[in-house]
Amino acid sequence: MTLFVVLIKKHDTILYDTERMRIDLQTLYETLLVGYSPCHGFTQVKGHTGGFYHVVCRHGVTAASKFLTIKESVRDAADLYLSFKHIPLAFLCDTPCGFVRHLGCRAKEVTEQLWGKFCGCFEEPSLEKSPTTGINVPALVTSEYRAADKEMVDPGDTIAHPLTGMTRRYVLGDRFHAANNPHKSPLCRYHDINLLQQSNTIKTSYQESENNRKNVRRLRSSCMQNFSTHYFYNYLMDFYQNEEIVKNQKATISKILKPNEELIRDTYMRFIVKER
Repeated sequence: MTLFVVLIKKHDTILYDTERMRIDLQTLYETLLVGYSPCHGFTQVKGHTGGFYHVVCRHGVTAASKFLTIKESVRDAADLYLSFKHIPLAFLCDTPCGFVRHLGCRAKEVTEQLWGKFCGCFEEPSLEKSPTTGINVPALVTSEYRAADKEMVDPGDTIAHPLTGMTRRYVLGDRFHAANNPHKSPLCRYHDINLLQQSNTIKTSYQESENNRKNVRRLRSSCMQNFSTHYFYNYLMDFYQNEEIVKNQKATISKILKPNEELIRDTYMRFIVKER
């Protein structure tokens, strides 16, 4: 870690307080590495765990989950993010600024490939200007508004996304938290999803409401279960709710199939309508 020298004027004498600066830098680095967000605080009730952290897709399916034994931080989101085989093109969370800073300290070689100087934003953040609005990123258009005949690519061992072939990723804030818990730094405005021209095709409130609905069940059940039962119960709840969502999707699509069409799964387990 590079150390800087601070000049302190005391009784007309210049002192080089390198030790204090070293401690301050180490504290800052430790804060980012542990995952405490500089813009948002995390609370925890004494004697309680941090609950569960979930990553859900836009349909409400739980794609990843983590049980928190200590207070929540952006490190939990990073753990799940790095566990994905195919990292999503856009990752929406309530602390995008702290998330990318943490990943920059923790896995710099990965972030250099995912977003580099853009820090998960549509453009490089700068204090000298306001974010550009109406940015066009067609790759972020959701599947129901995209041509269905687009060929998938095989990314192999690279981080390229199989749908677009892109290595670029975006980390954006969800609309609910951005409106109710604004960020402190002006640089955080670059994570605003509404800067995107195609933002109207991306919903963020549905995932939040689905997660809240699940949390109500989790809290209700935790009052009568021991730890092991509660942990297993949450796993089963996610599994069967995911299965229910997929069954509903299959039933909805099957109703509009033509006589010469059938519904199949592709390599990435997506529903595909194919002619017989």
